Amino acid sequence: MAEQVAGQVPRADRKRFEESRYVRTSDPKVAEFVAGAIVRHAMSVEGAVREIKPELNSYEVAETAAKLQRDPNVQAAVQTELKKRGLDEESKQRYIERLWSYFESEKPENEKRQLQAMRILGKAFIAEQVLIDEPETLPLRNLDEGLKRMGLVPANAGDDNESVSFDS
Repeated sequence: MAEQVAGQVPRADRKRFEESRYVRTSDPKVAEFVAGAIVRHAMSVEGAVREIKPELNSYEVAETAAKLQRDPNVQAAVQTELKKRGLDEESKQRYIERLWSYFESEKPENEKRQLQAMRILGKAFIAEQVLIDEPETLPLRNLDEGLKRMGLVPANAGDDNESVSFDS
């Protein structure tokens, strides 16, 4: 009886995976895969979507990327992936603590490390500043005379205070 009823119910028309924009991030393995792609593409979600679904057009890529970026499963998986690679906030703090320990070290065997730590911390805390000085005025002497010699100004241009146009 159930087979007869089930045979009469039309099957839902589903798109093939390649044609679908949907990414099932509720599955932890899919979320991990998407997070790995995002990290491989230097945190570019659109780059990850292009890798996962290369057949999507640019509008569909942007739309899917926006959905994945807001997805809590993907966000959690990205944090896990970053932690594996030592790129999370906690790893950053450990790295900075280690730099400070080398910076403050007084052991002779850590001298090279101390100098490197000083250089790195110096760049981090004292940004390279570009000073912009006020531009100096450049006086041009004998400009009219030089222009006359080049043939760019008529010989009598400077005499009667007429305006001179340099347009051809």
